[in-house]
Amino acid sequence: FDMVVLNELDRFHLALAAIERVPGLAERAKNLAAELHGKLAEHKAYVREYGEDMPEIQKWNWPDNSATKVAD
Repeated sequence: FDMVVLNELDRFHLALAAIERVPGLAERAKNLAAELHGKLAEHKAYVREYGEDMPEIQKWNWPDNSATKVAD
């Protein structure tokens, strides 16, 4: 995940890019943007200290949404 962050292709950078590019969204989403910048800073500090991704990143899985599938 850290390499994805370094290349600015992670979920945090992508969300920030959307906030910056969608007209009128930057002002409405400034709290979210601040939170995303905070997560990036937290990630950087954690990787620097421990040399691995944060536990919330390591343990993340796609949710099982099989119960929400619509029958054909």
